Amino acid sequence: MEFDIVPHTSPPPTPGKFRIYNLAESTRRNLFHVRYDIDNDKYQRVQMFAGYKTNKQLPLVFLGNVFPASTQRSGPDWITEIEAFDGGVGILSGQISLTKPKNWSAPRY
Repeated sequence: MEFDIVPHTSPPPTPGKFRIYNLAESTRRNLFHVRYDIDNDKYQRVQMFAGYKTNKQLPLVFLGNVFPASTQRSGPDWITEIEAFDGGVGILSGQISLTKPKNWSAPRY
């Protein structure tokens, strides 16, 4: 497995890119066909825990939603590439509620 996570505090969601070697065919199929679960109105999640064997519980270093994912064969290996974003679904489907005073107008930039 290979991964690239560059955390930041700016508004766009933190991307996570994962390359996983030789996933079972059923796992690959599930990842692509059930990427978005219409019945539960949610995207598949990616969780990554990392640390040392001596840790009783590995810390969570990434939690996000799968967006593009693909698998390709390279020699004897199947390589699955997953791109995910932390908070991605919340950003895409979030709503805000705002009360404005009477005669308020939006600033023009």
